[in-house]
Amino acid sequence: MATGDSRPLAALLTQIVSDLSFLLQTEIRLAKAELSDKASQVANGGIFIGIGAVSLLAGLFILLMAAVRWLEVAGLADRWGYLLVGVVAVGIGVALALKGVNSFKPSALVPDRTVEQLKADYTVAKEHVS
Repeated sequence: MATGDSRPLAALLTQIVSDLSFLLQTEIRLAKAELSDKASQVANGGIFIGIGAVSLLAGLFILLMAAVRWLEVAGLADRWGYLLVGVVAVGIGVALALKGVNSFKPSALVPDRTVEQLKADYTVAKEHVS
């Protein structure tokens, strides 16, 4: 009789292991797909930021030179104009860089669907065990 009872238990354990294996593989595929999607979003955003930065840099250089020229026309020596405009530009650049670093949210890169699915799977597994 002990052997008759052990076969259904063994089959049950085999089925549980098989289901858990399938579930784990599915979750891994979902996480890979979601992380790949997030990575491509970040890459595309980075490309546009880089192109925009190069374009803005050229325009900013010309505007800064115009500001120095305006200060020279207003009566300030050109070397003092360069110093003044340079200090202001660096100050603004540092402030904007710090704001950008502080506002970057790493949580945007978290695979939300995978985390939610894992929580749901945990809840279902916990209910079945209880």
